[in-house]
Amino acid sequence: MSKVFEEQAIRFLRGEDNPFDAFVVPDKPAHEFSDCHVAEVHGDQYEQICRAIEKYRCPDYRTRRQLHETRALIVRGVRGSGKTHLLHVLRQRNTPTPEIWVCPRYYDPAFPFAEYLLTELVRTLLSSEEAEASARLRWSARELTRRLLSEAIASLSPAEWLEWSRPLRSRALFLPNAKRRWADGESLLDDLASGASATPLDAICARHGMNAAAAGALITRHVERTEVGTGAAVRMRREVLLAFSELALRNAPDRLASLLEQDFAQPEAAVPPARADVVTLLLQTLAETLAAVRVPIIFALDNMERLLAPRGPVDNLAAQSFFNGLAHTIDQTRGLLLVLFVERGLWNEFGGAINSFADHRLRQGVRVRDYGCVWDLELTPPTADQIEQVVQRRMSPLLARAPHGDQLSLCFPFAPQEVRQIATTGVDVLRTALLRLRDRYDELVLPEGQRVQSPPAAEPASPPAGAADQEAERLRRTSEDATASGRRRLGMSRRTSL
Repeated sequence: MSKVFEEQAIRFLRGEDNPFDAFVVPDKPAHEFSDCHVAEVHGDQYEQICRAIEKYRCPDYRTRRQLHETRALIVRGVRGSGKTHLLHVLRQRNTPTPEIWVCPRYYDPAFPFAEYLLTELVRTLLSSEEAEASARLRWSARELTRRLLSEAIASLSPAEWLEWSRPLRSRALFLPNAKRRWADGESLLDDLASGASATPLDAICARHGMNAAAAGALITRHVERTEVGTGAAVRMRREVLLAFSELALRNAPDRLASLLEQDFAQPEAAVPPARADVVTLLLQTLAETLAAVRVPIIFALDNMERLLAPRGPVDNLAAQSFFNGLAHTIDQTRGLLLVLFVERGLWNEFGGAINSFADHRLRQGVRVRDYGCVWDLELTPPTADQIEQVVQRRMSPLLARAPHGDQLSLCFPFAPQEVRQIATTGVDVLRTALLRLRDRYDELVLPEGQRVQSPPAAEPASPPAGAADQEAERLRRTSEDATASGRRRLGMSRRTSL
């Protein structure tokens, strides 16, 4: 009977796409991305990065010193090891508060590094291409404004609440009802404190007798009283807070967009600060503002080949500018996490561009519980058990729809021992296993005349030669790693510098 079930399932699978065709993750994951993810693959590296991000989700942020220092994480792996896949998994996981993931696509060494980061952050915050970006920005603005309005109302006396919660022309009508009107203020505080309702803030205020204009004016007065000073940092912080509140109360993003995209700040001092100082200051102010509502900012620099080697060989001048700028950003800011996803061979080529100043700052890492100092994460080859789980994960949606699919092996049409053999025969990255599984799947499912043809005999594809080539490639990578490590040690040695 099982033979009949297998034949029926094979006929069904012939009409479905090959589930192992998706072996390269694009810049933007498809809807089927979740069907391809297996948590056990690179699960340890995933857990370490998640714990590092949690260090930047400050629970009770009040002052700049509470922000964690800006740090960098290096995620290394050979081509096809799953770096981009890991990035997408991190971005799509469920978190208690939103996260701002900034993923630059290009790098221009002509721009100062801080301005490069700020430009990419602003592009992400104000992006009109992704609905998620707008939702994260509006959520942050709403939570920040909710906190500001709660603090402003809590500081009012009952008499002051009357002044802010009704028009002046009707003042005499409401004096006998002062206690009832103050009860409205207390109810508004309760609604704002809960934070559970998705109702717009202006509607919540109107329900308790305060219009959006009065709420905005009250927040402005509160910010001016609490953010005291004439320095550029204080003025910028006031402007950013008021721009966020205007977005939340009036659904008007123009003030925030103008502040971020144009001159960033309008200094009142006789001698304006240098542009580099203003850019760094705004980058820091945005990190502080979002940290107040537990929203961390993560710069994820994936596909470093496109950033620093767009024409093939590494652009040494661009690489030096990049890593020096990265080191200065680590020194000059707080509250930012930078994650570099780098191919292992390319990282070795960067050795000459990373001087001791940048190297020491890259190694500072993030200290997390159970793991210690996390800064250099290596994506290791998948185990046979993990590849078997990948097969089961990708086949399960098909077998769930196949006739009598629940009566078949979880790895069908593969035999479990066949999957383990594929996984243990010269597989150094997950992509290699997926390519072999793709070809073998077609051999098992498609009719004889439609199967993938083997390469002609003249092609260099015999098994012994393939094994020798793989061994030679592995030795070459090991040699490059050792050589690059030696060069870096010599470059950092005092005797060598003398």
